[in-house]
Amino acid sequence: MSYDKIVFYKSVSGKEIIVNQIEKLGTQDQVKVRNGLKLLNIYELQLLQTKWVKKIYANPAIYELRIVGKFNFRLFFSIIKSRYLITNVFVKKSQKTPRSELDLAIKRTKEFT
Repeated sequence: MSYDKIVFYKSVSGKEIIVNQIEKLGTQDQVKVRNGLKLLNIYELQLLQTKWVKKIYANPAIYELRIVGKFNFRLFFSIIKSRYLITNVFVKKSQKTPRSELDLAIKRTKEFT
């Protein structure tokens, strides 16, 4: 996966956690996630005016990219030096965003900066 404005979180040991999670999805789900990432890469934060992107946390600023379909995927990201750091990917199973996912996004964003 190559996008000029998108960076995927890697562990301290260099393990590509986010890329591996996406590659484990079914083919149709991978296509949906990649299409969402393409939209983010092209339209950037203009997507805040759509249903695709929502700011969910203030400091550090955490956004969610919403992928809807049979499964509702969420990709959390932050903006670091004009690039989008994808910190985690998960299937949203309820109305409320799991606090553990938000905490993980905050931790990874702070680790990256």
